[in-house]
Amino acid sequence: MMSQHPRFAAIVGLALSFACGGGSDRPPPPPPPPPPAVSPTVTGLALDIRGQPFAGAQVRIGALAPATTNADGRFSVDAGPQTYDAAVVAQIPATQFSPAQSVAVVYTGLTRRDPTLWLPVEQLPGTFFGASSYSVSGIPSPGCTLYVLIDSHGNRFSQRNLFNRTCSGGPLSVMPWYGPASSTGSLVALSLGGSPAIAASGHIAVNANDGGGPDVTVPVAAVEPFAIQGTTAIPPDCFLQQADVIVPRLHSDPASVVASNFARIGAFTLNLGWTAEAPLSMVTRAQCGTSGDSVAAAIRRIRRETTSYALAVPPPPVLTAPAATNTAAPFSWTAPAASLGLLRFLHIDPNGSITAVVFVVTSASSASFPDLSGLTGAPPANLGYQTSVENWDGLHSTDAAAASDGLAALVSGLVDSNYGASTSGLNLLP
Repeated sequence: MMSQHPRFAAIVGLALSFACGGGSDRPPPPPPPPPPAVSPTVTGLALDIRGQPFAGAQVRIGALAPATTNADGRFSVDAGPQTYDAAVVAQIPATQFSPAQSVAVVYTGLTRRDPTLWLPVEQLPGTFFGASSYSVSGIPSPGCTLYVLIDSHGNRFSQRNLFNRTCSGGPLSVMPWYGPASSTGSLVALSLGGSPAIAASGHIAVNANDGGGPDVTVPVAAVEPFAIQGTTAIPPDCFLQQADVIVPRLHSDPASVVASNFARIGAFTLNLGWTAEAPLSMVTRAQCGTSGDSVAAAIRRIRRETTSYALAVPPPPVLTAPAATNTAAPFSWTAPAASLGLLRFLHIDPNGSITAVVFVVTSASSASFPDLSGLTGAPPANLGYQTSVENWDGLHSTDAAAASDGLAALVSGLVDSNYGASTSGLNLLP
């Protein structure tokens, strides 16, 4: 047997020494850091759909004792579980037009530690904006629509619209200022009705006050050319009801419409005109079912860089009531994947007034009437309710709905979404 060359043996020994860790002064690598701890404290905010705080609302996180929101709508709960249901109950005082309402909303399966619990209802405005009169300077046009837009919690809402005002000016009534008085706002003037649909636009900054402020002048200028194309498709058992370009706000209102009935089944073109003064969205609605008892829609935010839009209206959800009569029995409904469901329980008194509303916000396709025991003023389970459901695919989780720009942006029309409702009655479609 031949002996190894001494130099070759030394090289092999050195390689083995390094492979086994010998011959190196480097310390071993440190262990990976532990995952960040989830804060046990849940600190959040209860707001109405326009961003006004709900003071005195009851909030329950999981099975913990309820907390009460302060004057700013804020609450904090210690030792919150990692995943939890959040229930919020608020009272809407009676007015000369409507009785008092008890409202409850339950967000299921939350994990975020900073939830904004949007209640899909409106309170009376906390303050107002007002001016003695207004005028519009710049390009003359036959008519103007005025909007008060307020930036609130990441959303820019149309708060109040004054339709068919003359661009030559006139008296300006006091307008409600929904949302915090510290929010910034704009008085926007759009000249509408021709081709393009928006001919001129302008704005001035405004603030909340008690009304009766000085005269204001809104300068307007011609908008940029901007045309959009698109296609519209609806399910077989539906008919196209309406297609509008709107300034997003909570509910449909004639004064929020910038261009109406622009779409048809198949391809369409709209000479819109581009303005950055106000957000714009397309809402295409279809009535569905043999008796038109459900509704579906496609909602698209209009953006300057996008000139082509596909408006594929989905089929509305089919809601199935439980066979059992106990309140724990779940309702179920059809829903697209990764969509958000709003199951609504509505109590209407003998006079036709709504006195109790319960919402369950869920990413599932089934839910039952929630357990609201221990929450002061909560709607009772045995009151007798009309039940309906709405599907939105613009948000894909309850954590997204409980973001600071979550549910309110969705239902105002600021988020691209396909929508369906099991009833054509009261719903949150913008």
